[in-house]
Amino acid sequence: MKFFNCLSFISAIGSVAAMPAAITSSAPPAPAPTSGVIPPPNMKFSNIKFSPKDSLPLVPLFNTTGADPAVLEALKTIPFPRTLLSTLAHAQGLFVPLMGVLGGEFVGTTRILPIADWLTIVCRTGIQLDAEYVFDNNAHGLEIIGWSYDKINSLNMTIADIDAGKGPWTHRERVLLRIIDEQLKTRANKLSTIAEAQTIFTVPEIVESLITIGIYTTFAGVARGLRVAEDSTMPGLDAIIRRILTTNYGLVNEG
Repeated sequence: MKFFNCLSFISAIGSVAAMPAAITSSAPPAPAPTSGVIPPPNMKFSNIKFSPKDSLPLVPLFNTTGADPAVLEALKTIPFPRTLLSTLAHAQGLFVPLMGVLGGEFVGTTRILPIADWLTIVCRTGIQLDAEYVFDNNAHGLEIIGWSYDKINSLNMTIADIDAGKGPWTHRERVLLRIIDEQLKTRANKLSTIAEAQTIFTVPEIVESLITIGIYTTFAGVARGLRVAEDSTMPGLDAIIRRILTTNYGLVNEG
């Protein structure tokens, strides 16, 4: 079983290769065991609310002892521990190619969509599917690329208000948000929506948008279905994220 090195997040971004050896030289360590207390939803963004968790995680994190080397490599797709990845790794055969796709999302020369479109899809999907884990792990990326608190806080607006011209959205963002909501509601899009999208987005961008919605819908389902624990704080994590996204942002806008 071979890992998709061409899509590997680590091999594709040179800055990641320069990260501390403790992060990149081995599979991420398993996060500390839960304290047994279900944390309350994160209320950083006052307009964006999630349902309280009703249980501790329902499955243990993947045990990396003696694991297939391809799975261990795939666990490093994101170069810091993530409880969702350590849950997904139980599906070892599918986990490896799935992480190849996820790695491609992080690489500006592989992913076609601009980084703001990608993160808009991820965060709107997390909100609409009541998946706090998905939103919380990606909203900070929007802050890093320059979105204001108020703009992120507006991601919970109804599509009716967005289509009516309310909120801080560009025409492109309004159409993208409509694509997301239609997909999440019916798994289809109106002919008029796709026709309008084709005047703004390229065909590859539209197709990649739909793929990305599907990927993060899967992540949301696993996170919610198995009550995946929120990730623990990690010293230096903010700096790592800023370096990754800044590099990637440059690649997108220079290409």
